[in-house]
Amino acid sequence: MNHYESVMFAFSPDASLALLALGLAAISLEFVRPGWVLPAVGGCLCVVFGIHSLARYPLSPTSLCLIAAGFLLCGLEARLQTKGLLGLAAAAALFMGTLRLVRDRPVHALTALATSLPLAALLSILLTLAWRARRNKRTTIF
Repeated sequence: MNHYESVMFAFSPDASLALLALGLAAISLEFVRPGWVLPAVGGCLCVVFGIHSLARYPLSPTSLCLIAAGFLLCGLEARLQTKGLLGLAAAAALFMGTLRLVRDRPVHALTALATSLPLAALLSILLTLAWRARRNKRTTIF
């Protein structure tokens, strides 16, 4: 792989999705272990670079709606506690949305699977923990 091919891979939709997923995982690590600065800063940089490199391509509005529906289903999974059924539907919506995200160049199925499944699981788990913490907050003064 020469220099040109490596630079073009860095701007491919596959690498952009991988950067986005890596950035979101690093930011969620900051939510789990607050006080660590490096994961939050690195995650924000990865998300910004991933969005910047995805903005170069014509994105499909249908795929963006499917990805938004996947995020919404992750939130509903946390709120309704359906034992993973809405989380599975969220993973399917994220997978289908990322598969055809770019109109001209389809994303590889393995990349879409490797980014959507862990992201749906991570979002469902974190939102469930956040909802439980909000519901079970202390009512005493001390």
